[in-house]
Amino acid sequence: MSVPFRVMGIGLVFLCIGPGTAQEAVPWRQYGWGNVASSVYSPDGRQILSVSKSGALWLTDAATGETVRSGLPLGAVPLQGAAYFPDGKRIVVSGPQAWVLDAETWAVQHVLGPEPERYTQFVEDAVPSPDGQQVLVAEYADTVGLYDAATGDRIRQFPVVSPRQVRFSAGGARVVAFSNTDTIELFETATGDSVATLTEDW
Repeated sequence: MSVPFRVMGIGLVFLCIGPGTAQEAVPWRQYGWGNVASSVYSPDGRQILSVSKSGALWLTDAATGETVRSGLPLGAVPLQGAAYFPDGKRIVVSGPQAWVLDAETWAVQHVLGPEPERYTQFVEDAVPSPDGQQVLVAEYADTVGLYDAATGDRIRQFPVVSPRQVRFSAGGARVVAFSNTDTIELFETATGDSVATLTEDW
């Protein structure tokens, strides 16, 4: 069975075109850009965006494995992950903070989250809402922030101790946050009201 994309922990990205036919697409360490932290398909499935722990962004053609674009648009900052907006026109990248970038130019549109006091503090996760109007950010200050994607303004915060992963529900009416304390928190997006707390006993 064909595996379209695989990220190797040694810092190389492979595109598998068919059974037994792997093409080395992105030699990260050739440029000293460190290991791949995360990879994600574009909404149309034609491209794959990868981010590295040394700050590099790398866009690959999903059909051929050819490099479309690469660079350090945010400088040499350690990156954690990336996600496309539903329309594919913007991306959100997480690291010491979260950045909303133009998907074509990688120009920074907004910076989300508090400025870190040290580089051991990271935004663990950041995702756009299903309608693309909001961004959910797992901040390191024991909060999850909800931001307006058009202005970059914070709408509200949800109290979550050491949040690690955040997601919107399918319709965007609720948010779920998983913390490093093995607790899952559910909130109403519009009001910030807590819906439920699930612990490791569940």
